[in-house]
Amino acid sequence: MKSNKWLVLLLAMLAGAGLAQAYRPPAFDGGCGLFKVSSARTMGKGMLSVGFLQSDFSKMEVIKGDPFFQGDKADTNGLADKHYRGMLRLMITYSPLDYFEFSIGPRMYAVYDKHAGVTGTPGVGRYDGNDFDLALFWVKDILVKTKFSYSSKEYGGAPFSYAVGAEPFLSMGLSTRTSYLYTDDTKQPDYPDSNLVAHGFTELIGHNPDFGAKFLGTLTLGPASLHGNLGFLKAGKAKPSYVIDYTTRVWADSAQAASDPNYVNDSTGYVNPAVSGTPERENQVLWGAGLELAAGPYVTFLIEASGEKAKSQTFTWGSPSRITPGIRFNTPGGFTMDGGCEFKMFNGSTSPNWNAVFGFSVTSGSAKKQAPPPPTVLAGKVMIAGTDSMLEATLSSPAINGGAPIMLKPDGSYSINVPAGTYRIRATAGDSFLWQEKAVTIIQGQTMVVDFGLRRKEYPKGNITGKITDSKTGNAMGATVSIFGPDKVMVGTPVASDLLTGIYSINLPPNIYMVQVQAEGYNTETAPVPVNDKQTFIQNFALRLIPKKGEKVVLNGIKFKTNRADILPSSYTILDEAAKMLKDNPTIKVEIGGHTDSRGSDAKNQRLSEARAVSVRNYLINSQGIAGDRLTAKGYGESMPIASNKTVKGRAENRRIEFVVMSQQ
Repeated sequence: MKSNKWLVLLLAMLAGAGLAQAYRPPAFDGGCGLFKVSSARTMGKGMLSVGFLQSDFSKMEVIKGDPFFQGDKADTNGLADKHYRGMLRLMITYSPLDYFEFSIGPRMYAVYDKHAGVTGTPGVGRYDGNDFDLALFWVKDILVKTKFSYSSKEYGGAPFSYAVGAEPFLSMGLSTRTSYLYTDDTKQPDYPDSNLVAHGFTELIGHNPDFGAKFLGTLTLGPASLHGNLGFLKAGKAKPSYVIDYTTRVWADSAQAASDPNYVNDSTGYVNPAVSGTPERENQVLWGAGLELAAGPYVTFLIEASGEKAKSQTFTWGSPSRITPGIRFNTPGGFTMDGGCEFKMFNGSTSPNWNAVFGFSVTSGSAKKQAPPPPTVLAGKVMIAGTDSMLEATLSSPAINGGAPIMLKPDGSYSINVPAGTYRIRATAGDSFLWQEKAVTIIQGQTMVVDFGLRRKEYPKGNITGKITDSKTGNAMGATVSIFGPDKVMVGTPVASDLLTGIYSINLPPNIYMVQVQAEGYNTETAPVPVNDKQTFIQNFALRLIPKKGEKVVLNGIKFKTNRADILPSSYTILDEAAKMLKDNPTIKVEIGGHTDSRGSDAKNQRLSEARAVSVRNYLINSQGIAGDRLTAKGYGESMPIASNKTVKGRAENRRIEFVVMSQQ
């Protein structure tokens, strides 16, 4: 029941978020930003933020054989000592102006050296003879930051904007001797940090002020923002403290080594001692990049990479570098919670393998925000003139978005926020419509509706029409009609003739076209057709069936000289049509049969029919280019009459040339 109450409370907070004022939360070190990457923007004029208990946390286990280990002496299964570190922050940030921000706050360091538990009397079983935990809490430094920022206006409907800035800072380091120590060890060292340094907490260093600056950049597109930081830190000189003497090896517990032979025989009891000294501190190149993506008004996903490149080290070796994914929760009242986990970016990085980050802040406006002025809007739609039909068009204006196209919605409408002023807007829709341009003057806070009705362009055109029939029956038929231009490229898409009337009709721009007609089972027919503006050209087509094997075609009207095989010129037209049939069907082979009437002797008629069939074959080969292996000439004399030889008409019909299809591949 208790968890349900918390869930209801959370939902109630989110439901009221629409009433909240938008704000930009601070980074862990103050100033608008992510975890450790700064935004080039400020929190906004009059915004005040206090960050409480923002912390880093890491844990490291030190086992037998590791540097700094002074724990369990067990030969096997020795327990690990645990080192905990945390950075606590209390940052106050104030932004008196949109372009200026100021932050100040202490950064506090806490370490905890948890010794592995051993059995028996305290002081027995560990190399350092000490089984008491040790914790240290001290103010590491006081950080003072300022930020100068320039932000662009928003562009487009996404919207897109950018910001650039500079962030000077000063870090005033404090001595660890002002620390607070917790331990129940009765044998405390002279200074608490000496024992911790000997155990590996080598970062406990006081120093003179650091100072430096970072250059900042931010790009925002819709809910996503990309941040980049690059800067330099001038390291202040370290104050006298404790350092590890890596040139010397001593017993972890000199008193036990003097009295216990078994202790002396264990060479792992040697450690590098912590001695008084002044550590070296190096200048650093500061870098960082981060991406934040708003998943709604209350949740933002964050990922950043950051590091500090020491002067003597590289970006990938010997310097801290980390990548940090995380999440940010915003509430309507200005309360923000941040959480994430840092991971070591490179194997050679000195950052911990992982490091938890958590923080929260409270942000509020100390200055009264002026209500934004009402938007100035140009809106309207683009349609086909004289209709209610939408049109896929392009709108543009040299004074809006640098002349980039104005986006249209699926229904052909548009709406865009613009500054007050005078604009010329042009609507275009390809080559089929006339463009249209309008000039408008709009005042601040006005919404002006500007519609466009584009007219179709009128092109000169002519018409091709005709009728398609069966050449044998004369019946109308359906066929596919394709049009090809002078470049032999098809114009438009094929059309079909009417099945009942055989009529087709096509509108085309003036030119000379090739019309091609196709129907299943028929030879393809083509014809050149001129098209003139506002004129109709009639081109009819009579399609011939593709001959089949065994089919007989009688060539009526072929005439020869009397009792001779010489073809009369008047018959050439009929033979040319026969040649066209052969050319249209290049895979068929035919027999050319010669026939006579019954006048004269059988032998004479046989010779005459053979000679006339050969004459036709020779004409087709020599004059029309038909391959000879496709033609066979044969005479049948008077043996196959198709009419009575007793009449003049009948004898004329019997005197004939026939084509018989012998094969078809």
